[in-house]
Amino acid sequence: DGVVAMVTGGSSGCGREIACALPVWGWAIVIVYLEDQPTADATVAEILAAEGNVVAVRADLADELDVQRLFAESSAAFSGVDVIVPHAGWTTGGLAGAGASAMSRDQACDHVQKLIDLARRENPDVICLAHGGPISGPADTRFLYEHTDAQGFLGASSVGTQDGQSRPPG
Repeated sequence: DGVVAMVTGGSSGCGREIACALPVWGWAIVIVYLEDQPTADATVAEILAAEGNVVAVRADLADELDVQRLFAESSAAFSGVDVIVPHAGWTTGGLAGAGASAMSRDQACDHVQKLIDLARRENPDVICLAHGGPISGPADTRFLYEHTDAQGFLGASSVGTQDGQSRPPG
Protein backbone atom coordinates (compact mmCIF):
# COMPACT_ATOMS: atom_id res chain seq x y z
CA ASP A 1 0.00 0.00 0.00
CA GLY A 2 1.15 3.53 -0.80
CA VAL A 3 0.82 6.74 1.13
CA VAL A 4 -2.68 8.16 1.62
CA ALA A 5 -2.94 11.95 1.97
CA MET A 6 -6.05 13.80 3.12
CA VAL A 7 -6.15 17.35 1.70
CA THR A 8 -8.69 19.67 3.29
CA GLY A 9 -9.70 22.42 0.90
CA GLY A 10 -8.41 20.10 -1.80
CA SER A 11 -11.02 20.90 -4.42
CA SER A 12 -10.00 24.49 -5.18
CA GLY A 13 -7.17 26.97 -5.07
CA CYS A 14 -3.83 25.95 -3.59
CA GLY A 15 -5.41 22.86 -2.03
CA ARG A 16 -6.43 21.65 -5.48
CA GLU A 17 -2.90 22.23 -6.79
CA ILE A 18 -1.54 20.17 -3.91
CA ALA A 19 -4.14 17.40 -4.33
CA CYS A 20 -3.37 17.17 -8.06
CA ALA A 21 0.41 17.14 -7.52
CA LEU A 22 0.74 14.47 -4.82
CA PRO A 23 -0.44 11.49 -6.94
CA VAL A 24 2.69 11.92 -9.10
CA TRP A 25 4.53 10.04 -6.32
CA GLY A 26 1.90 7.32 -6.11
CA TRP A 27 0.02 8.87 -3.20
CA ALA A 28 -3.72 8.22 -2.95
CA ILE A 29 -5.73 11.34 -2.16
CA VAL A 30 -8.78 12.08 -0.03
CA ILE A 31 -10.15 15.46 -1.05
CA VAL A 32 -12.16 17.09 1.71
CA TYR A 33 -14.71 19.71 0.68
CA LEU A 34 -17.67 21.37 2.37
CA GLU A 35 -19.94 23.04 -0.17
CA ASP A 36 -18.91 22.84 -3.81
CA GLN A 37 -19.43 19.26 -4.94
CA PRO A 38 -19.13 20.06 -8.68
CA THR A 39 -15.66 21.53 -8.08
CA ALA A 40 -14.67 18.53 -5.95
CA ASP A 41 -15.98 16.19 -8.67
CA ALA A 42 -13.95 18.07 -11.31
CA THR A 43 -10.80 17.72 -9.20
CA VAL A 44 -11.45 14.00 -8.76
CA ALA A 45 -11.94 13.65 -12.52
CA GLU A 46 -8.65 15.44 -13.21
CA ILE A 47 -6.73 13.18 -10.81
CA LEU A 48 -8.39 10.04 -12.18
CA ALA A 49 -7.60 11.12 -15.75
CA ALA A 50 -3.94 11.26 -14.70
CA GLU A 51 -4.33 7.69 -13.34
CA GLY A 52 -4.34 8.84 -9.71
CA ASN A 53 -6.25 7.19 -6.89
CA VAL A 54 -8.68 9.61 -5.25
CA VAL A 55 -11.98 10.02 -3.43
CA ALA A 56 -13.79 13.18 -2.37
CA VAL A 57 -15.60 13.33 0.95
CA ARG A 58 -17.89 16.13 2.06
CA ALA A 59 -17.23 17.04 5.70
CA ASP A 60 -17.73 19.95 8.06
CA LEU A 61 -14.44 20.13 9.94
CA ALA A 62 -16.10 22.15 12.72
CA ASP A 63 -18.32 19.14 13.51
CA GLU A 64 -16.41 16.42 15.37
CA LEU A 65 -18.93 13.71 14.39
CA ASP A 66 -18.55 14.70 10.75
CA VAL A 67 -14.76 14.51 11.09
CA GLN A 68 -15.09 11.02 12.58
CA ARG A 69 -17.23 10.04 9.58
CA LEU A 70 -14.62 11.58 7.26
CA PHE A 71 -11.89 9.37 8.72
CA ALA A 72 -14.16 6.31 8.63
CA GLU A 73 -14.92 6.88 4.93
CA SER A 74 -11.25 7.54 4.19
CA SER A 75 -10.24 4.34 5.96
CA ALA A 76 -12.89 2.38 4.08
CA ALA A 77 -11.57 3.68 0.76
CA PHE A 78 -7.84 3.38 1.45
CA SER A 79 -7.23 1.51 4.72
CA GLY A 80 -6.29 4.64 6.66
CA VAL A 81 -4.67 8.04 6.27
CA ASP A 82 -0.89 8.56 6.53
CA VAL A 83 -0.61 12.30 5.87
CA ILE A 84 -3.02 15.14 6.51
CA VAL A 85 -2.71 18.42 4.65
CA PRO A 86 -5.07 20.73 6.54
CA HIS A 87 -6.04 24.04 5.01
CA ALA A 88 -5.18 26.80 7.50
CA GLY A 89 -7.42 29.45 5.94
CA TRP A 90 -7.17 31.78 2.97
CA THR A 91 -3.58 32.12 1.82
CA THR A 92 -2.24 35.60 2.56
CA GLY A 93 1.32 35.62 1.24
CA GLY A 94 3.65 33.77 -1.05
CA LEU A 95 3.08 33.51 -4.80
CA ALA A 96 -0.64 32.75 -4.55
CA GLY A 97 -1.66 34.91 -1.58
CA ALA A 98 -4.93 36.78 -1.52
CA GLY A 99 -3.61 39.43 0.86
CA ALA A 100 -6.05 38.88 3.73
CA SER A 101 -6.99 35.98 5.93
CA ALA A 102 -10.12 35.08 7.83
CA MET A 103 -7.85 33.53 10.50
CA SER A 104 -5.03 34.91 12.60
CA ARG A 105 -1.86 32.83 12.99
CA ASP A 106 -3.10 31.68 16.41
CA GLN A 107 -6.48 30.64 15.00
CA ALA A 108 -4.85 28.87 12.05
CA CYS A 109 -2.54 26.96 14.40
CA ASP A 110 -5.47 26.01 16.65
CA HIS A 111 -7.37 24.73 13.59
CA VAL A 112 -4.39 22.73 12.31
CA GLN A 113 -3.69 21.22 15.75
CA LYS A 114 -7.34 20.23 16.17
CA LEU A 115 -7.17 18.29 12.90
CA ILE A 116 -3.86 16.71 13.92
CA ASP A 117 -5.40 15.58 17.22
CA LEU A 118 -8.45 14.11 15.46
CA ALA A 119 -6.27 12.38 12.84
CA ARG A 120 -4.02 10.88 15.52
CA ARG A 121 -7.03 9.17 17.08
CA GLU A 122 -7.11 7.08 13.89
CA ASN A 123 -3.38 6.92 13.20
CA PRO A 124 -0.96 8.01 15.96
CA ASP A 125 1.83 8.24 13.36
CA VAL A 126 0.02 10.56 10.94
CA ILE A 127 2.19 13.29 9.43
CA CYS A 128 0.85 16.83 9.06
CA LEU A 129 1.83 19.15 6.21
CA ALA A 130 -0.36 22.26 6.61
CA HIS A 131 -1.21 24.65 3.77
CA GLY A 132 -2.68 28.09 3.30
CA GLY A 133 -3.72 30.71 5.79
CA PRO A 134 -1.55 33.38 7.33
CA ILE A 135 1.53 31.12 7.11
CA SER A 136 3.53 32.62 4.26
CA GLY A 137 7.16 33.02 5.22
CA PRO A 138 9.91 31.56 7.38
CA ALA A 139 8.82 33.34 10.59
CA ASP A 140 5.21 32.21 10.10
CA THR A 141 6.31 28.65 9.41
CA ARG A 142 8.45 28.66 12.55
CA PHE A 143 5.38 29.92 14.47
CA LEU A 144 3.35 27.01 13.04
CA TYR A 145 6.01 24.50 14.16
CA GLU A 146 6.22 26.06 17.63
CA HIS A 147 2.44 26.05 18.16
CA THR A 148 1.39 22.77 16.53
CA ASP A 149 2.66 19.26 15.91
CA ALA A 150 2.83 19.94 12.15
CA GLN A 151 5.92 18.54 10.48
CA GLY A 152 5.78 20.65 7.34
CA PHE A 153 4.05 23.34 5.33
CA LEU A 154 3.07 23.24 1.65
CA GLY A 155 2.06 26.03 -0.66
CA ALA A 156 1.03 25.63 -4.28
CA SER A 157 4.47 26.92 -5.22
CA SER A 158 5.98 24.12 -3.09
CA VAL A 159 4.55 21.35 -5.26
CA GLY A 160 4.68 22.91 -8.70
CA THR A 161 7.25 24.92 -10.60
CA GLN A 162 7.15 27.36 -13.45
CA ASP A 163 8.19 24.58 -15.82
CA GLY A 164 5.03 22.68 -14.82
CA GLN A 165 6.92 19.79 -13.19
CA SER A 166 5.76 18.63 -9.79
CA ARG A 167 8.33 18.25 -7.05
CA PRO A 168 7.91 16.13 -3.90
CA PRO A 169 7.52 17.99 -0.60
CA GLY A 170 10.52 18.34 1.65
